[in-house]
Amino acid sequence: MAEEILFFSVVPILLETIGIRDLLVVRCASRELCALASEDNQWRNALGKTLILAARWEQTAQVQRLIDRLIVANANLSAMDRRQWSALHHAAERGQDVLVSRLLEAEAEVNHANVDERTPLHIAAANGHLAVTMHLLDRNANVSVKDLDGDTPLHKAVVMRHDGVIRALIAAQADPAARDGRGFTALHHAARNGHSEVVRVLVELGADVAATDHGGGEMTAGLWAVEEWRIHGGFTPLHWASKNGRAETVTVLVELGADVATMDVAGSTALHHAVGMGHEV
Repeated sequence: MAEEILFFSVVPILLETIGIRDLLVVRCASRELCALASEDNQWRNALGKTLILAARWEQTAQVQRLIDRLIVANANLSAMDRRQWSALHHAAERGQDVLVSRLLEAEAEVNHANVDERTPLHIAAANGHLAVTMHLLDRNANVSVKDLDGDTPLHKAVVMRHDGVIRALIAAQADPAARDGRGFTALHHAARNGHSEVVRVLVELGADVAATDHGGGEMTAGLWAVEEWRIHGGFTPLHWASKNGRAETVTVLVELGADVATMDVAGSTALHHAVGMGHEV
């Protein structure tokens, strides 16, 4: 019994350092041993941390059998690594939709937040994994949750230009008007980065071309000083596209109804910003 306790306590460390997957497969193949593990919280946590490691591997048939055995053995699905990532976070990051589905069926916590307050949905959205995103949404993942930067999963998808994920999130009632820690909506991010096609998608799905940053009054503490607000406050997506020299995006925004005469808090229009930055107009 002491040998078995030691094995399950140290195996995550062994796997990290020397990668002895085969040994784990052999030992966990013992139904009796896994049954014993399921009765002890320390063993469940060890199995859960091993599950985290397995979620980071290539999903070969052997690894999938191992994961199934760990889940059957009542591994702690809420176990976390040093960054407070669960197995579900790692599977979401790698786009492992089969594993994500398996973990969710086993009732893994869909809205677990890591050290940066990011959920598996944040991770899947940022990486453009549509199938994983759909699995998470089917299990009622929170589309409105914000990380430490104030970003929702929609913000992440927009910054990385993942159109399919953007559509899926908004179909699941993600709010295009939600603001991050700097007061930016998803459309602000798309405009300032020159993602013209994403701009079209967002406006098609209801984003407001007239939205101004900081208008929601929910800046994350410490992210932007008062002086920065004075300089940049009240920017519409068109202001940002113009300031950053995103000519194509400027054209798209104007086509979609953006008002070129709108002024920011300093009284500047989009044209003022374009000229001030030396961009051709």
